[in-house]
Amino acid sequence: MSGSQLARAERNGAAYPFLLWVAVFAALCGSFYFGYQLGVLNPVLEYTLHSLDVEMQYGSLIVSSVLVGALLGSLGAGSLADNKGPKVAIMMATVPSAVGSVVSSVSWSAGSLVLGRMLCGIGVGSASILTPRYLAEIAPKTIRGAISSLNQICICFGILFAFILGSVYEKQPEYEGWMSIDWWRWMMVFGCCISALQGIVIAFCPETPVWLIWNGLHLQATASYHMLHGAVPDDLEQDDERAEEDTRMLVATESQYRNRRSRRDSPDSSGEISWRDVLHKKYRRIVRLACVIPVSQQFSGINVIILYGANVMKMIGMSDSPMRSNMILGAINALFAILSAILVDRVGRKPCLVASFTGMCVCLFTLALSVGGSEPSHPLVAFWSLVGYICFFGVGCGGIPWVYLSEILPDEIKKDLQAVATAGNWLANLFVGASFSAFVALIGIQGLYLFYACCCALSAAFCVRYMVETKQKPLHQIHRELLILE
Repeated sequence: MSGSQLARAERNGAAYPFLLWVAVFAALCGSFYFGYQLGVLNPVLEYTLHSLDVEMQYGSLIVSSVLVGALLGSLGAGSLADNKGPKVAIMMATVPSAVGSVVSSVSWSAGSLVLGRMLCGIGVGSASILTPRYLAEIAPKTIRGAISSLNQICICFGILFAFILGSVYEKQPEYEGWMSIDWWRWMMVFGCCISALQGIVIAFCPETPVWLIWNGLHLQATASYHMLHGAVPDDLEQDDERAEEDTRMLVATESQYRNRRSRRDSPDSSGEISWRDVLHKKYRRIVRLACVIPVSQQFSGINVIILYGANVMKMIGMSDSPMRSNMILGAINALFAILSAILVDRVGRKPCLVASFTGMCVCLFTLALSVGGSEPSHPLVAFWSLVGYICFFGVGCGGIPWVYLSEILPDEIKKDLQAVATAGNWLANLFVGASFSAFVALIGIQGLYLFYACCCALSAAFCVRYMVETKQKPLHQIHRELLILE
């Protein structure tokens, strides 16, 4: 096969080695674990608390403990990946994930369950940083968007799988699993199986070519590129613009490495950008977008549904089958995440996100009206409002904030600002999860939905005013449009 034929075959996905897909699978185990741990207590919280003889008022603390761990994991994952490499960082992150799942499964009190869930959260927070990075750095450019979108899809399927496993309690409230051990404990053990599988498979995968080049390991980078893509750039005939662009990107990466090494080795420079530089006026638009959009995702109220879906269903009058309703909503979320992956490169990031926040605002407002006062007035309207809300979330707000974040951050501030943006997302996530019970007691479920409807309206207005469309634009053009040059 000639170089030009090989290049065309690669662009059609026909010539990529099997190892590439093994590496993608290994990384996506982290996404599935992320979603699974986010939803695992949703259908079984009541039974878990009863088994441990813990009062229901402590449910928010137990559910939110995974978010505290996720915040800690997200803060350290970026630096770990920079120093050890994304592959090694993923392997290290599977340790607290697996240990946390085991501790949760054998917990004997609320405190031990909180400890286990926090360890699981460290794995979840690490996955939120490491999985998108590893996928982006191993994926061929021609299918990078499709591969990156699998992250959100697998998160959705992880949540759905947790709902399905927990649904056995609906027909058998006293159900005990194998060896007469509470079923919810076996559900926690399954999280350990996911982590173990990821750790084993990722060990046989190569480090990312981008990280290897960035650290001056050029021979290893060439070997990694060959194992993942089936050819190195020099083996391909530069017969079209895309092939030439791939070569320029590799040359630019090596040039960036040399500049970084020269700055680091300079006696009068630490080689690292300071926070004063990040907060410089020229980055103001980028910092604003990076900080607000991930936080807006959580203040859409999505985790009120994910973390407390069964309780919410009871509150809005769907108490006949809240778990079945949860599974329906989880399946819809996964399907519309797939739709989002199709639309994001066709319609654009900004239109999808604006439509998402606007649609969620309308659905939450309708939901608030349908639940009425203390008794649900229109249960079917409430249910279909929730369905519409999940559809609008999945098609935009679910995955696009992370796609957009990876595009707007210049290399020189990416590590620090990505850590801040992700930590802000998890802090907002923690607030939404921990405040659910207090908000319902203070303003009722109706007031809670109206609050998040207002947040969605403000987020839509922010996107209209400040977002810059990035669809089909090279990164240097996006950065040039966002930077405020003197």
